[in-house]
Amino acid sequence: MPAPTAMNVLTLQEKEFLRQINTPAAQSSKPNTLFEKQDIVGKGAYGAVYKGKHRETNQVVALKIINLDTADDDVEDIQKEVALLKRLMAQGSLANEENGASSKQKGKDGDEELYGVPNVIKYYGCWTEGPKVWIVMELAEGGSVRTLARASPMTELQICLTAREVLNALAFLHKNGIIHRDIKGKMAKSRFPLSSRTKPHILS
Repeated sequence: MPAPTAMNVLTLQEKEFLRQINTPAAQSSKPNTLFEKQDIVGKGAYGAVYKGKHRETNQVVALKIINLDTADDDVEDIQKEVALLKRLMAQGSLANEENGASSKQKGKDGDEELYGVPNVIKYYGCWTEGPKVWIVMELAEGGSVRTLARASPMTELQICLTAREVLNALAFLHKNGIIHRDIKGKMAKSRFPLSSRTKPHILS
């Protein structure tokens, strides 16, 4: 499996955000008291995805909100998705340790804390409010690869780099017994980019 990259290094804001949402008080709170729901960014099989913001830290997130009252819902599938996301975050930490990174690595500003799996969207937590489930994840703000390619055709080098990063994430998933049957290319902001600002991620 490829060694962890800086894609899963936590920012100081993310560290504080994770600390706050994992307190007992936050875990038992209603999601709309923790997060501000903003614009809709997409719709999936089980609900809509919104851009959101953590009220205390201003951390930008994706809010996947699923209504369990709808006729199309499948509670078992949703439970499996949440369990899988939790498992991925835990296995990412184990992979960092196996590659000698432990949960921290040295950076120019001191120790950098690692979280999750490089090139796989981070899962932050899950809350319920009545019949609705809020799954809180990292927001891929850069848009889709398809949208970027329509604006300006990708070069051969960009295509190769995009494919490499997606395959790195798939290699981790396959090593851990997970097959992703619905790959979507999204571009997430990164300090180690495909272009000057972006790098591909795999979404759930």
